Amino acid sequence: MQAEIAKVLGNPIRLRILNLIGGREVAYGALLDDLGISKANLSQHLSILRKAGIVAVRRDGVHGFYRLTFPEIKELCSAMRDILARHLDEAGRVYFVEAVDDYVRNTLRVPPLDGHRADGTGAFVSEMKEKGYTTLPPVDRDKVARMKSFLRPHMVWAGDYEPTEPLCKLDEARSENVANYPPETMVACPHLVDLATDPAVLAVVEGYLGTAPIILGVTGWWSFADNPGAKDAQLYHMDGDDYRFCKLFVQLTDVDEDGGPHTFVEGSHDWNTVRALREKWSGGPVEFNEWYFGTLRKADDKVERVFGMKGVKFTGPAGTRFLVDTSGIHKGTPPVKADRLMAQVLYGVTPHAQAPLLACRFPIPAGSLKGARVPKRVADPPFDYVTWLFLT
Repeated sequence: MQAEIAKVLGNPIRLRILNLIGGREVAYGALLDDLGISKANLSQHLSILRKAGIVAVRRDGVHGFYRLTFPEIKELCSAMRDILARHLDEAGRVYFVEAVDDYVRNTLRVPPLDGHRADGTGAFVSEMKEKGYTTLPPVDRDKVARMKSFLRPHMVWAGDYEPTEPLCKLDEARSENVANYPPETMVACPHLVDLATDPAVLAVVEGYLGTAPIILGVTGWWSFADNPGAKDAQLYHMDGDDYRFCKLFVQLTDVDEDGGPHTFVEGSHDWNTVRALREKWSGGPVEFNEWYFGTLRKADDKVERVFGMKGVKFTGPAGTRFLVDTSGIHKGTPPVKADRLMAQVLYGVTPHAQAPLLACRFPIPAGSLKGARVPKRVADPPFDYVTWLFLT
């Protein structure tokens, strides 16, 4: 039981929820406003906390009010933040991945991607380790045009990923800052699976992660121009998708300084760097932990002051692609002049629950060469391991 509670609390968003509730009763809407996350995301975290017996809910009509089941939880949350902070050490992640790699190679017999390393692979891996990102060769513009043409007429969620909400036409979603495509639409998008399993890209990802990667998610979204104010993922934040992970971004529209560039704080992926910043923090380590772990969305000026730099902006023509370790601090800058379309592939090292991706498994058996959007190589090792969450 103690191990299960520790696992539940080992998430920055859930720690933030419990910190906001504190010793009082807080409405669902108030939590939603303070956290700046989607309703689906908040509901998922609250459900996990309720199942663990950490929070309780009181219903008043359609409204829900949440409280801690016992007051000691607040002190436990503070202790968990301290534990996370003390383990800000890259060595811990390395040891974990070494254990995963031993299982993948020696038990599952997944071969390495060494034979697919291209010229420059080592340089890309080194840049990822040093900076937290690297820019890859661009995607052919004809492929990008076909991907964009395929996606444009498809239905979207207005706002963040909301599987419980109805889909709508793209133009009907413009009241929100963004519009997201369902995972099954992205899996069916021409060239995306091919790009996601590009041997040269996977060799870089494997070199960076330290073991064979697994595709944990495929997403795509429009960011609309001229919407007032940034919100949600358009504010600085960090992701926690897996114990070790990175993401491939493919720009499907031209992006300049005003076109909504992805923005990343160089070096913020390195836990040793963050630990050094904490040790120099004028307010002490507890105050730093509260800001770093307890604040989901972070103000630009505070991030720039802490890290001593502005974020790197990824610009370029349609087809520009780059890998980023988004455990570092980043945001999607809102576009000003024109809408931006982005595709994204998430690579991780552990096959944790990915219900949206599992729900869109391709209706073809492994080894079948049917289906024009699935490259032949995915039937063979190690690509069948990389894609096993969504290709049957």
